[in-house]
Amino acid sequence: MRIETLLYVYLFICSGMIVFNIITAIVLKRRDRRTVRASARFRQHILQQIERINTGQQVERRHKKYLSRQLTRTGNMIAFDKMLEDLYREEPRQATEYLSQLGGVIVYLTIRYGRKDRIEAAYFPYIIKKYHLIENRTFSGVVDAMYTLLRESSIYCRENAMQALYTTGDCDCIMKALKILDGGESFFHEKLLADGPAGFYSGGYFADYPPGYLFVLGFVALVRQIFAIPYEAGMTYVLLAVVPSLCASLGQGLLAYYACKKRDEGLSLGELEQWLLDNRLHLCHWFTVDDLMYLKRGGRVSAATAIMGTMLNIKPVLHVDNEGHLINVSKARGRKASIQAMAKKVAELGAGFDNSVMFISHGDCREDAEYLAGLLKEQYGVKEIYINYVGAVIGSHSGPGTLALFFLGEHR
Repeated sequence: MRIETLLYVYLFICSGMIVFNIITAIVLKRRDRRTVRASARFRQHILQQIERINTGQQVERRHKKYLSRQLTRTGNMIAFDKMLEDLYREEPRQATEYLSQLGGVIVYLTIRYGRKDRIEAAYFPYIIKKYHLIENRTFSGVVDAMYTLLRESSIYCRENAMQALYTTGDCDCIMKALKILDGGESFFHEKLLADGPAGFYSGGYFADYPPGYLFVLGFVALVRQIFAIPYEAGMTYVLLAVVPSLCASLGQGLLAYYACKKRDEGLSLGELEQWLLDNRLHLCHWFTVDDLMYLKRGGRVSAATAIMGTMLNIKPVLHVDNEGHLINVSKARGRKASIQAMAKKVAELGAGFDNSVMFISHGDCREDAEYLAGLLKEQYGVKEIYINYVGAVIGSHSGPGTLALFFLGEHR
């Protein structure tokens, strides 16, 4: 009787989790649809203003009032952000000019978001950082608001505000921010200094660097910035040129491989850094795993998803996005299908890029790595493919059967 009762309880819990996941998926899908519709509305309004800018006119006052009303809602701000991403890809110069004329709107929204709860308040500094809205301290009122957010208890407010202040390019501004954090006994260097060494690896933020290494890089970057040490100076060889790769595993290895090639071609240290910054987001990372239970233990999928996916032999296909996060993109039925799906990404993203060299990493599944390498050579004529093991940190998160492909593409 006890066994039957436990079984019924277990089935009830599993059913509840499945229903919860279904409802969540429906809600998220509806939200995505609303975001797409809102983005289309914003795009229509903004393209009209860009036409005015192209003819030498200013952004209309009524458009600024429209933005001030609409963007106080976080959902609309997300849609606005999505639209700006597309606009920056299509017309970066016009998009920059358009944003430069929204000073009053930016200041107003900074005040309004400062009154929201801490999660929403942290989102607007993220937008400021993403689009460099206070570069050269264009909107001084916004800079002061970022100083205020540095005193918040929320790590997300502090992190996004500090990253926004970094975009000013003003050493005095950054030093003032560091003093504020120091006065509040907060540490900061990107996420490490915002959250502390323990918090750096939390919240879905992927990194396989030891904390001590990050402190070294942060210190070196700060010293070079404060003293304005050029790359060609002799002191450069004492310090380091720090380029956040936003890569993982052999993706960082492939970036280093290309860096060595460019060095041998005669690029200076400064030119090499610029090449890395220009091309790091062209380095595509595609992953699949064989055992969903490891992702469940790491909190990347729910228990219900892991159980159902295992029963149905579903394998996720993931990639690393422009901010270094690991994102689940699609699913495939069976191991070979997931490997073939990764190989197809080369055709989708790699057209026009020299992919004569690719890297593959694996978690104790050499045969699968060789199968993927064979597909790449057969379908795309890849000349050299380097195969190696994943590191211990990534392997512990993704488990045996992890397979990753790294190549150059139009975008991640």
